[in-house]
Amino acid sequence: MTIGSMAPQEFAAVPGTETRRGWDTPIPYSPTPLIGRRAELESAVAMLRRRTTRLLTLTGPGGIGKTRLATEIAIELEQDFRDGVVWVSLAPIHDPEAVIAAIAAALGITGVGVSNRLVRALRDTQLLLILDNFEQVLEAAPHVGEMLAACRLLQVVVTSRARLRIRGERVLPVPPLSQRHEPETAVRARGESPHLAPLTLHSEAVTLFIERAQAVVPSIDVSETNAAVVAEICQHLDGLPLAIELAAARVSHLPLRTLLARMDRRLPLLVEGDRDMPARLQTMRNAIAWSYDLLTPAERQVFRCLSVFDGGFRLDAAEAVVKEILKTASSGDARDAVTAPATLDLLGSLVENSLVRHEPGRDETARYTMLETVREFASEQLADSGEESAVRQAHGAYFLALARQEGLAHFLPDGDRLEALEAERANMRSALGWWGASRQPEQQLAHAAALGGFWYARIHLREGKEWLSRALEADGLPPTPERARALVWLSLIEYLRGEMKDSARDSAEGIRLCRELDGAWRSENGSSDVAGAPHGDSLRFLTEAFGHYALGVATFNLGDARDASACFEDGRAVSEAIPDSRLSTLMVGNCTRSLGLVAGERGAYDEAERLYGDVLRLCQSVEFMPGVRRVLGDLAYLALQRGNYAMALERFKNALAQEHTGTSPLALHDDLQGAAMALAFLERSERAVCFLAAAEAFGERLGLDTTIPSERAAWTGAIASAKQTIGERAFIRAWTE
Repeated sequence: MTIGSMAPQEFAAVPGTETRRGWDTPIPYSPTPLIGRRAELESAVAMLRRRTTRLLTLTGPGGIGKTRLATEIAIELEQDFRDGVVWVSLAPIHDPEAVIAAIAAALGITGVGVSNRLVRALRDTQLLLILDNFEQVLEAAPHVGEMLAACRLLQVVVTSRARLRIRGERVLPVPPLSQRHEPETAVRARGESPHLAPLTLHSEAVTLFIERAQAVVPSIDVSETNAAVVAEICQHLDGLPLAIELAAARVSHLPLRTLLARMDRRLPLLVEGDRDMPARLQTMRNAIAWSYDLLTPAERQVFRCLSVFDGGFRLDAAEAVVKEILKTASSGDARDAVTAPATLDLLGSLVENSLVRHEPGRDETARYTMLETVREFASEQLADSGEESAVRQAHGAYFLALARQEGLAHFLPDGDRLEALEAERANMRSALGWWGASRQPEQQLAHAAALGGFWYARIHLREGKEWLSRALEADGLPPTPERARALVWLSLIEYLRGEMKDSARDSAEGIRLCRELDGAWRSENGSSDVAGAPHGDSLRFLTEAFGHYALGVATFNLGDARDASACFEDGRAVSEAIPDSRLSTLMVGNCTRSLGLVAGERGAYDEAERLYGDVLRLCQSVEFMPGVRRVLGDLAYLALQRGNYAMALERFKNALAQEHTGTSPLALHDDLQGAAMALAFLERSERAVCFLAAAEAFGERLGLDTTIPSERAAWTGAIASAKQTIGERAFIRAWTE
């Protein structure tokens, strides 16, 4: 048994355990060593030794290891208290009024009037009282407060899935085991034995898994080769000690990779715990059900609803889903149980009961998550409740609205607006999947079209290509503005993936639909009730302008500079018709910048510099700093084209130094690549080769496959120059470092 794992009250006491004042309540010692939890143990011991902490509550979900941690606290402090440590298990008790009697019985006090006799016995006693498993008798919390008030030297440690909420309480949340990898030296420094090869990184969760696996199969070999598999298993199990121990027991009949492959449905695997454990801790489902059964009907309903969120959620998202589910609640009692204003209170209760976790965001926006094992249990309850379709529909509607509101956030001065979508990528994928599974192709197409700009701006190329293609391939959909938008965004993603012919085809089709459906844009999008979403005419002309831009870059990369320039000119003319002045200015700048790239390619460097200057002024006029930074990179590349490598390197450095201005991954890649080429031409050193390799690796990670002809020539030349100067062997060594 290990810290953070299962340590039930049923453990037999060590024979000969010394007790004081006749207490016959020995600590339930664990037969297995402590793993991890050092920080929590040291914090708890320090607080209790200061004597100012009278009540310390260890909180966390079932299976997190609260009892095990309390055991170590008791062992550590046993000699610090004159009258010792008394351990009282409350797991069998469900009547709050029976708690005082249970404490008295543990101290040998029985009969009538036990409450007064207990206080008299403890009034001048320096004792550490540990109350294990308090969550099902929380109404008894005031009795604990009264006891502390009457007994000045008494200190109490409580384990509970929810805090007691009485004065003087200090709460110590027990987190999942650390999955942060540590060097072997750190493992040895804690007195734990390393199990992996010397260069392998360790974590508390992985160490626990290996300990428990080797207890079942002593010959199991965990090496550098399969350590990553173990780490991934522990990640799927959220670092929950009980879940890790139950999974580790499976290695007796499942290879590690097979075990990992079955992690999509964890709960059926996490069974058959040790027979000497309480029933609630013999399966992971039982551990969670213990908490679920203690909830009110309203809390259970909200808990089920929240399982629909993938990767966490904001408060407004939870409120929106709960509000919608009320409309389809099947009973009057359910409608009365949960009201929108009460969602915050019910969510807070779930946080207090350790079923939902609160994680403050960078902008102080509250975000909530569920451990995946807990979420799987909640999903099962949702499926059994008959509410799943309504909940998923409400979830999809909320995230479709969010995509429409924030889908063009990369045009705003504050680039952080895109982070709202980045944080919700898993929820967006879940919603898109629901539209498909529930046969709502119109909604799926609308959602994919709304996310197209986000996927393009953040270079989520594979994801964007997959969902846009899937939505566009649905049968029976009529031509709509949403289809035009989806085609144009798909064409831009195909351009970045190097699929130039596909990009040219889809952008041309998108332009055709924009013109053909001119009136439909106003009727379908003109009165949008989504805050921040552009009106129909702006969307119509913006989409067509992007279509001309996409067709232009694809045509240029296919080798036709003249037709590409005509596309950019058409795009600039359409951009000027966009009613939204900011969007108009930025799209005019985008098409003008592209004309500058074409001019630079044909050697008209002065013309290119003039066009870039125009773009710079346009971006500055609307305070669009990502655009300003992009043009700085273009001017740096222009210096590279002119052969002024020192100036190019200095300009690229200047552009890279402004990363805080909402830099797009594409701009960052282009500037890193340009700086690497300039450095290679200047130094022709191993250091320059390292930068070239890093730029190429970054482009591969993004999935990019697009460079203009002069870039390809400069890249090939930079590599050849460096290789010729430092030699083949040194080049290979530097490239692979």
